[in-house]
Amino acid sequence: VDFMSESVQAILHKNGLEQVPVYRATPQKIGCSLAESAEGDAYRAWLQQESKKALQQDTVPLHVIYINTSLETKAVSSSIVPTITCTSSNV
Repeated sequence: VDFMSESVQAILHKNGLEQVPVYRATPQKIGCSLAESAEGDAYRAWLQQESKKALQQDTVPLHVIYINTSLETKAVSSSIVPTITCTSSNV
């Protein structure tokens, strides 16, 4: 899935390992409907609206985003509201 190779490449670059290649099964886009649902304008608008609403109620909003989203989605979310990234477990 695109966001996985994107994350691996970002971690490699951050650690000075730009020369390490990241291989993908195909050059075509490999998507995930769940991750893509957080990339639309409607989601960003909702996030801005809810953040503003929470601040008007003197509460600090906190956004939890699933790890399987793009770096852009994580960055945009973090720019709107404090955001933590989580993962799931099948335990």
